[in-house]
Amino acid sequence: MSVIVKHNGQYKLLIKGADNIIRLRLSNNVKQPFLENAIELLSDFSKIGLRTLMMAMKILSEDEV
Repeated sequence: MSVIVKHNGQYKLLIKGADNIIRLRLSNNVKQPFLENAIELLSDFSKIGLRTLMMAMKILSEDEV
């Protein structure tokens, strides 16, 4: 699921979904400082049977909107 919002004059695409799907959509060109830790936590959660979702955000240009 995704939504586009305008916040502080910027358009932002917010997306949520299954961790494996969201990770596929992350840019390889952008440093993801929290991703490694998040993957470890997701693995820990799955080992105890918890389902998880991830969220991601991208700032969009007006042309992209």
